[in-house]
Amino acid sequence: MLIKEHQRQPLKRDLKIGLFLLGVLALFFGNYIISVPISAFAAIISIIFFILFSSLYLLQGNPTLSKVLQLEFEMLPSRTWGIPIGLWLLTMVYALFTKQLSVYNVCAGLVYCVVPFLLIKPLLQKEPKLLAADVFLLLFLWLPIEFGWIPNISIPPVQGQVAIYKFIGIIIIVFLYASVRKIPIGFTYRLKGQDWWLSIQNLLMFLPFALVIGFLTGFIALSHRMPAGSELLSSFIAIFVFIALPEELLFRGVIQNLIVKRMAHVKNGQMKALIISSVIFGLAHANNPSAPFLSISFFNFGTWQVPWVYVILASIAGFFYGWTFIKTGKITAAALVHLYVDWIWSNFLSG
Repeated sequence: MLIKEHQRQPLKRDLKIGLFLLGVLALFFGNYIISVPISAFAAIISIIFFILFSSLYLLQGNPTLSKVLQLEFEMLPSRTWGIPIGLWLLTMVYALFTKQLSVYNVCAGLVYCVVPFLLIKPLLQKEPKLLAADVFLLLFLWLPIEFGWIPNISIPPVQGQVAIYKFIGIIIIVFLYASVRKIPIGFTYRLKGQDWWLSIQNLLMFLPFALVIGFLTGFIALSHRMPAGSELLSSFIAIFVFIALPEELLFRGVIQNLIVKRMAHVKNGQMKALIISSVIFGLAHANNPSAPFLSISFFNFGTWQVPWVYVILASIAGFFYGWTFIKTGKITAAALVHLYVDWIWSNFLSG
C-alpha cells in the first residue's frame, strides 16, 4: 500500500486504538469460551477466527486507512476481489475445522461474498446519493441475515455468540461504501469531549419518549433482577460491537448518508432525510417478537403480527441516533447513543 508521509502518524494512532478495542473484545470472548463445552482444539480455532473477523471489522474504524485503500483500489481495481474471496475462504476454513461445512454453505457463502462486488460496479461512476442499485445491494446484504437465509456458521460452534455472516455483511458494507464508493460514513474512534456530551444529551432527550410510551403500553417494565457487575460490563461491550455499531454503520453511515445526499437540493432536505431514515430504521424492527402486536391481514396470505410499539420507539430512537450523526459526523457517536439505549433496556427495563 502507498502510504504518504503525513498519513503515517494518524494511521498508527487509529491502529493503536483499534488494536486496544480488539484486545478488550478478545479478552471477554476468551473468558466466555472457557465456559463452552467444546474441545480445546475447537476453542483455540474459535478464538483465532474470532480475532481475525473482529480485526477486519474493528480496524476499519480508521479514516486514514480508508483514504489509503481508496487510492490503492483506484490504481489497481482488481485487488478489490481479494476481499470477498478472502472472506469466503476464511469462512470455509473455519467451517471445515468446526464441522459446519456443507455444499450449501460453500455455494451460499460464495454468492453472499461475491455478488455485492458485482452490484457495486454500476455505482462507482455515479454521484454518491441513494440509487436503486444501492437499495438492491443493501437489501441483498441485510435480508439473508435478518431472515436466516444464509448459513448460520457461528463462533464458537456450540452456544455460538457470533454469526460469521453478520461480521462479513458489515465488513463488506463498510469496505464498499467507505473505501470503494468513497462515502464519508464517519467510522472513527477519534471522539472529542463534545461528541461524548452530545451522545448523552440525545440519550436524555429520547428517554422521556421511551419511558412514557413504553410503560403506558406495557412494552417495558422494570427488571426483576439486578445484573452482576461483570454482566453489565460484558453486555456494554457486546451491545456496542455487535448491535449498536453495525446498525449505525448501515442505517446512519450508509442509508441516512445517501438519502441526505439524494435530498440535498430539497427544502429542509436534511431533516426530511433524517425522518425518512428513522422510519426505515423503525420498520426494520417489524419482525421482532416484542409485544404488544398489531395484527395486519394480507388477504389469503395470512396475518402479520407487527410489534407496533417497538417500531414507533425504534423510529424515535433512530431520529436521535441520526441527529447525533448529523451534528458530529461520526458514526461512533451515534452508536454510543444506541449503546446507552439498548444497554439500559436489556439490563434494567426488560421485565
